[in-house]
Amino acid sequence: MVMFHPGGFGGPDYAQNKHNAREEGSVLKPILFLVALLFAWGLCFAAGLWLGLGWYAWPLGSVVLISAFISFSIVRVSRRVPPSKRI
Repeated sequence: MVMFHPGGFGGPDYAQNKHNAREEGSVLKPILFLVALLFAWGLCFAAGLWLGLGWYAWPLGSVVLISAFISFSIVRVSRRVPPSKRI
């Protein structure tokens, strides 16, 4: 049953329009990205332990990941700016 009132929003065929139906994105890519981040952090932690940093090994993974995020954002922004406007 479709309720329609003349003069209201939409038309009598509004219920059949699916143009405003939201399509959900894939959940697999964000999950794989987060698992890869955790794996990379774990590798940096293991490398810090292997280098003999002891309890100070966990900041190594954090510093590496933060540096990767900052460098990625700088590269992404620099690609958006046209070459004529770069310093």
